[in-house]
Amino acid sequence: MTDRIKQMIEWYIPNPRDESLDVGEYYYKREDGKIFKVYISDINPLSNDRTGYGCRYSHNGQRVHAFGEYESITMNNLYDNKQDCKDESHLMYDNWEALREEQTNE
Repeated sequence: MTDRIKQMIEWYIPNPRDESLDVGEYYYKREDGKIFKVYISDINPLSNDRTGYGCRYSHNGQRVHAFGEYESITMNNLYDNKQDCKDESHLMYDNWEALREEQTNE
């Protein structure tokens, strides 16, 4: 692992993955600051070569209403632990899952 990757891991995903999350389940912080567990329900290609996701709340299955193109949520809004979600640690970085994989493989 390069020093750059180590720095990115330290900055974007400082806390370990929450092992209580199911596969495909994430934390999401709403505009009102409340944090919920959600799962991805659909995939939406966005006009800027990014991928958007439709999400549903884990506790009741209702659709999460997000702002933006096609009401999609991007990966920078989804987290694999509650503290990083609260801190919005990778709000500006979509590819954090690749960093988590690098960290796990190391």
